Amino acid sequence: MFLSLTLIAERIHLPPDMIMVHDSSRRKYQDIMFYPEFPEQLSQPFSPDILYLSSGFPPSLPAGMQLPDFICIVKPEEFQQAESSVKQLPCSCLLLGTSLSMEGIFNEIHSRILFLRKQIDIFKMAVYTQQSLQKLIEMIFDIMGNPAYLVDSSFKVLAIDRSHDMRDLSAAWRRLEDEGYLPFDLVSSLINSKELSAMEAEERAVVVNSRYFYVPFINYNLKQYGKIKGHLFIAGMKKSICQSDIELAEYLGGYVLQLLLRSTRFQNERGDYYEHFMRDLFSGKLTNPKPIRQQMLSLGALPEEFFTVAVLHTSSEHGLSDERIASQMERCGGAKSVFYQDKIATLFNYRKQPDAQSLHSALKRISTELNCEIGVSDTFQGFYDLHTYYMQAEWALTCPASIRLKESCPMIRYYRDYAVHHILYVFSKNEKWKLTAFPELLALKKYDQDNHTELLKTLYSYLIHERSTGITAQELHIHRNTLAYRMERISEICGFQLDNPAVRQRLILSLKAMELFDTEELSSFPAD
Repeated sequence: MFLSLTLIAERIHLPPDMIMVHDSSRRKYQDIMFYPEFPEQLSQPFSPDILYLSSGFPPSLPAGMQLPDFICIVKPEEFQQAESSVKQLPCSCLLLGTSLSMEGIFNEIHSRILFLRKQIDIFKMAVYTQQSLQKLIEMIFDIMGNPAYLVDSSFKVLAIDRSHDMRDLSAAWRRLEDEGYLPFDLVSSLINSKELSAMEAEERAVVVNSRYFYVPFINYNLKQYGKIKGHLFIAGMKKSICQSDIELAEYLGGYVLQLLLRSTRFQNERGDYYEHFMRDLFSGKLTNPKPIRQQMLSLGALPEEFFTVAVLHTSSEHGLSDERIASQMERCGGAKSVFYQDKIATLFNYRKQPDAQSLHSALKRISTELNCEIGVSDTFQGFYDLHTYYMQAEWALTCPASIRLKESCPMIRYYRDYAVHHILYVFSKNEKWKLTAFPELLALKKYDQDNHTELLKTLYSYLIHERSTGITAQELHIHRNTLAYRMERISEICGFQLDNPAVRQRLILSLKAMELFDTEELSSFPAD
């Protein structure tokens, strides 16, 4: 690591008005050498890579001799007069006003430089041994005193400093931490205000004063062959950003880029802003039609097309990485995938209403090859309400666990088959579902329990099969005469008017509600 006058000056514990940097050469130094006092005449050669520390000012130079860069120590009362003299020097100089001894100043500077170098050596070793990006980000705080954030080219978080609580200082940084990516509305604001293009045009680390982040931060563009692979942000939350922080960010950022380029799984492969745009659509955070239309059109989707949302949850023992799963889904169904709420959400789009069998075949291939369960929404036209259909697919995927379904469920679950469950589940949150149930059903339930019969199950099967005696008997594995006897007993106990459609609809919902939400165990009803 090379040292600059600015870096040394900002790490010395002296009053700011007793420190002055005159850096005309902008040189970096390998080390500092203790030069107790300049002699009357300078005759020995000085190395340009060494910064010399001495007291007083150098004498006049012999003809043809160049003055070295140095740290000049003067007493506090001499500092103001020395300032004007330093500005006239043809070399770089760090002027310090202090009553400390030369040895004391040298030891303080040297110890601080040694400590910094040790931290950076540990950081570099973490890069060479290919430690995680998260490990590097945590180490940056120790070196720079401010939290660091590493994102890819679409502002998806690759690593973030979670060891220091910055949540009260900036809502934008908090969203980056909570959501794992910079939300699309914030990215859109950066694009429309030209902040993003100005930031990404920089070739070196710079301080950004954004109107959207409220806290100044250092941005170092992680580039390869002129193409941005990501950003290293160091936010000025714990302490104000100084010039040496910018130098360190650029130095450390180069090593972060090395590790980033070695780890191809961190690269964004779905186009700029695709993931956080889709996440904001699925979560319902993005509702403005204009940016939705603009981004969807850029992705090749048209408002008149048809869409289906599928939510996938892989087996906990599945060995494939998320990226490989997404790639497999794209090959099977030709759809793009994003990772959202510990699941993989996929959007299928079609030029016309999709053939149900073709869609099922594609999903079946995915389910079989990835050994996973899939929830599937209704097919809909247009892309402005993806949040609703994401919720459908998620419900279809998770409803067995949510409502403790007793029957076994297929690996591919369509919302249309679980919509009634969803209606009842939402209604059950009021804890008043029993108000709508037929009281006679409770008597029928008690009869079953007392006599070890299955009249409730028989009634439900009879109703969902539209009172077909043949299909019902076959479903229950009983003779038609047995079914007739059971229906006669149900009529005696309850007296239902099954020719009335409203009664039949209410009975189906009541029976399903009893199955799903009654606190006492009931026999399973056949799947509808």
